[in-house]
Amino acid sequence: MPKTSYAVTHAIAVGDKPELMGLKVKQNNNLICGQVYKLSCKTGNMGSGEMGTPVEAVVVSSCDIGSGGCGIDMISKTWDSATDNAQHGLTKCTVELTSTNPMSGSGPQCFIRPSHGDGKSNAWYSSVGLFNTAGKMATSARLNGKACTRNGISAYWDCTGFSSPLDDTSQFIVTYENGETDTVRYGTCQVPSGAQIFK
Repeated sequence: MPKTSYAVTHAIAVGDKPELMGLKVKQNNNLICGQVYKLSCKTGNMGSGEMGTPVEAVVVSSCDIGSGGCGIDMISKTWDSATDNAQHGLTKCTVELTSTNPMSGSGPQCFIRPSHGDGKSNAWYSSVGLFNTAGKMATSARLNGKACTRNGISAYWDCTGFSSPLDDTSQFIVTYENGETDTVRYGTCQVPSGAQIFK
């Protein structure tokens, strides 16, 4: 996740535990980072106790892909809020995708991947992502007329092979599962100062 101002300050990692159904990581093949999940969790360890206060948290990473044993991994602040300060450990939660945007400000926001060292200096390659999509899951992206490839489970797409160099007017077009699209100019894509650390 890029460093910027966030409206959602709770954060989670998501695994591939079967109970998550469509919200689990699918072999690094679905772009769930940047989506906001609502968690309703038991207030005691191992699934005991009453349900705590629901918490919305942004997906920032994955956990134990391939093991089938990780569902949701929470940062301490998120665990404490979701479980009413239960001792850290295991609990049971219900999880749902929301249409909440994680970042401050309205509408889609475009960023260059923080670990992409070139920023925007390479006119023939970019790793670019669209956030604040109101819960819509991306299925494909095109930059400057060329199809891009997924960058793991992040919201970023690796784009290259253009017939002309990138400039501020190049179009970045993201298509979602529901068939809708969002289009932004490459010039609006921000180069963040680094990755956001949630704590």
